[in-house]
Amino acid sequence: MAFQSCLFNVKLHIKRARLKDGALAGSVLTMDKAVCNMVDKVGVSLTEAIQMATANPARCLGVESKKGIVIIYFMKSGVLFE
Repeated sequence: MAFQSCLFNVKLHIKRARLKDGALAGSVLTMDKAVCNMVDKVGVSLTEAIQMATANPARCLGVESKKGIVIIYFMKSGVLFE
């Protein structure tokens, strides 16, 4: 799969994103996998990992009154864990 990011053509492989010349183009880590990694590999609780992925970034961006906490009527994008 390939896409254009800014001015660069990026090719996505199973576990990496590379430019046409083979240089790394960035991460393909998904947010759900990042949260799972924090729980499984670092040992934080699921609650802490979810806070790290939601409330902490919202607070850093100054949007904690609208995003980053799971409350009815908040704008949200979510992750489903099985």
